[in-house]
Amino acid sequence: MISEHTRAQFEAAVVERIKESGFLEIEIRVECLVRCGDGYQDEVINAGGHYWNVALAIKEVGK
Repeated sequence: MISEHTRAQFEAAVVERIKESGFLEIEIRVECLVRCGDGYQDEVINAGGHYWNVALAIKEVGK
Protein backbone atom coordinates (compact mmCIF):
# COMPACT_ATOMS: atom_id res chain seq x y z
CA MET A 1 0.00 0.00 0.00
CA ILE A 2 1.26 3.48 -0.87
CA SER A 3 1.43 6.03 1.97
CA GLU A 4 -0.38 9.33 1.63
CA HIS A 5 2.95 11.22 1.69
CA THR A 6 4.41 9.01 -1.04
CA ARG A 7 1.19 9.28 -3.08
CA ALA A 8 1.34 13.08 -2.81
CA GLN A 9 4.97 13.08 -4.00
CA PHE A 10 4.10 10.82 -6.93
CA GLU A 11 1.07 12.90 -7.90
CA ALA A 12 3.13 16.10 -7.78
CA ALA A 13 5.79 14.56 -10.02
CA VAL A 14 3.17 13.34 -12.51
CA VAL A 15 1.42 16.71 -12.56
CA GLU A 16 4.65 18.64 -13.16
CA ARG A 17 5.69 16.31 -15.99
CA ILE A 18 2.32 16.40 -17.77
CA LYS A 19 2.04 20.19 -17.35
CA GLU A 20 5.03 20.42 -19.71
CA SER A 21 2.62 19.27 -22.45
CA GLY A 22 0.38 22.29 -21.82
CA PHE A 23 -2.33 20.69 -19.71
CA LEU A 24 -3.76 22.49 -16.70
CA GLU A 25 -3.34 20.84 -13.30
CA ILE A 26 -7.10 20.41 -12.91
CA GLU A 27 -7.29 18.60 -16.25
CA ILE A 28 -4.47 16.28 -15.21
CA ARG A 29 -6.01 15.47 -11.84
CA VAL A 30 -9.48 14.85 -13.29
CA GLU A 31 -8.36 12.80 -16.31
CA CYS A 32 -5.22 11.03 -15.06
CA LEU A 33 -5.15 10.88 -11.29
CA VAL A 34 -8.56 9.41 -10.52
CA ARG A 35 -7.91 7.05 -7.64
CA CYS A 36 -9.11 3.49 -7.71
CA GLY A 37 -8.36 1.76 -4.41
CA ASP A 38 -4.63 1.95 -3.77
CA GLY A 39 -3.91 2.79 -7.41
CA TYR A 40 -5.14 4.97 -10.22
CA GLN A 41 -7.75 4.48 -12.93
CA ASP A 42 -5.23 4.98 -15.74
CA GLU A 43 -3.03 1.90 -16.24
CA VAL A 44 0.00 3.97 -17.28
CA ILE A 45 -0.27 6.08 -14.13
CA ASN A 46 -0.84 2.90 -12.12
CA ALA A 47 2.37 1.39 -13.54
CA GLY A 48 4.22 4.63 -12.84
CA GLY A 49 3.10 4.47 -9.22
CA HIS A 50 4.39 0.92 -8.93
CA TYR A 51 7.84 1.83 -10.33
CA TRP A 52 7.94 4.96 -8.15
CA ASN A 53 7.50 2.73 -5.08
CA VAL A 54 10.16 0.30 -6.33
CA ALA A 55 12.61 3.17 -6.82
CA LEU A 56 11.94 4.46 -3.31
CA ALA A 57 12.46 0.96 -1.88
CA ILE A 58 15.77 0.56 -3.72
CA LYS A 59 16.90 3.98 -2.49
CA GLU A 60 16.17 2.94 1.11
CA VAL A 61 18.11 -0.32 0.72
CA GLY A 62 21.11 1.61 -0.62
CA LYS A 63 21.37 3.83 2.47
